Amino acid sequence: MEMPWGTSKTWADGRIPCRAGPEPATSRAVIAIPKTLEDALRDRFVVPFVGAGVSMAALDRNGKRMFPSWGDLLLGAAARLREDGKRPETNVVEGLLEKRAPDYFEAARHAREGMGPGWYRYLRQVLDPPGNRID
Repeated sequence: MEMPWGTSKTWADGRIPCRAGPEPATSRAVIAIPKTLEDALRDRFVVPFVGAGVSMAALDRNGKRMFPSWGDLLLGAAARLREDGKRPETNVVEGLLEKRAPDYFEAARHAREGMGPGWYRYLRQVLDPPGNRID
């Protein structure tokens, strides 16, 4: 059964048919979706969060990336910390990013702690661009 986007059809037991994996297009897998998620999807209370592969491809009207990579996001946070005179916090975030295997999670945690409420303003500024920038 083909399931076009926007339909609310489910199996009798509440499962939603979907395509899964690299199998041929005729293959289907059935996954159980929690009722609370199903309700939130139906009521449009879900914001899909996709990985960097998708967000990195989004360009603005000038051909520039709409969203930063994890590294760029956190380097920007370190720059804000430096501007605010928080040199030790800046050094920790930058140090975690300069490791051979960068520790983005810890760098983000330290940036958030160092910036306090400013962290959320920074994220909104960087990750919620004005609609007129979108191509």
